[in-house]
Amino acid sequence: MSSKKSVKYSDLINDSFSSLFSLKENQMPMYSEGKSKAYIAAMRALQEKLVSIEAENKELKDEIKLNQQRIYVEKQEFEMKFVEERQHLEIEVKALKSRINELEISEKNLQKKMIMAQELIRLTETKTKYQEDLATRASEQFSLDKESFKLETELLKKANQESKQKESYLKKELEKEKRDIKLLREELHQQKKLNEYLQEEINFLRENNDMQRVKIEENYKSIRSDLIQQNQENLQAIKNLNIKNKSLQQMVNDTKKQGEYYKGQYIKMSHRSKFSLDLKKSRSKAKIHDSQCKSSVRSSTPSLRYSEHSYNPSIGNLLEEKELGQAIIKTELEVQKLGEKCHNYQMHKV
Repeated sequence: MSSKKSVKYSDLINDSFSSLFSLKENQMPMYSEGKSKAYIAAMRALQEKLVSIEAENKELKDEIKLNQQRIYVEKQEFEMKFVEERQHLEIEVKALKSRINELEISEKNLQKKMIMAQELIRLTETKTKYQEDLATRASEQFSLDKESFKLETELLKKANQESKQKESYLKKELEKEKRDIKLLREELHQQKKLNEYLQEEINFLRENNDMQRVKIEENYKSIRSDLIQQNQENLQAIKNLNIKNKSLQQMVNDTKKQGEYYKGQYIKMSHRSKFSLDLKKSRSKAKIHDSQCKSSVRSSTPSLRYSEHSYNPSIGNLLEEKELGQAIIKTELEVQKLGEKCHNYQMHKV
């Protein structure tokens, strides 16, 4: 505006001079000496005003050039910053994609572990059925052993039911993880849309004036802060999923250890039942041998007494009952701990 005004003043003064010189002699006004001196002084003042206006006009032109150069430099700096921030956002998007692939791989591994656990449970069920068939074939003299076998089978069935409940819980957790992965994919899609929206705003910035550029920069900063916050939330969600996966793996390992422990108890009881049956057979053979020849009986009775003294079925049953009681207490404590963990997890999730 100042440059336009200076140009107008100079044009007016030039027009006034040209109009004065263009007058003819007979058209020139008549002036006295005092008036001519005043006129000359006014003309000098006008010339000085012209010089000052032209100097001001040059200063304004120089200032306009400096402002244009400064605006050009700021524009280049803004474009460089935008390119760097865009590259940073693309790197973050790639990192999120790789994290999703890792979660999918961990999900497949968990499914494989679930299949292995189901196969182990089936094997334990077949072994329990086989042991139950052997128990039904035993004689009436070993009724106490049969009852102990029945108690153990009931405990194993309870353990199998608990393992099935754990499997259902693990399946639910896997479904939740799938939902979380879907949510993460939707958030990535939204981030892509936001990037496209930012690109459109930048194109709009290049076409508009400086005031609009300032407003759009403020909008860009707010949107960028929102994107950073969303990325931090996504990273936190991914960390929580990793913690859940570790806890699920620990629970699967615990179920495997319990299954192996019950297998070992079964094997011990089966060996003891076979050993008691062999003792009974050896005793019957020894009695028959006593009736046939007394001399051989005298030589063989000490070993039989020693064997009878070395193994007492009542003592073995008491020890087995103590071990089973301790195992039952341990399993109950583990079940209580798992229940408390599940309750705490649900409360934390709520």
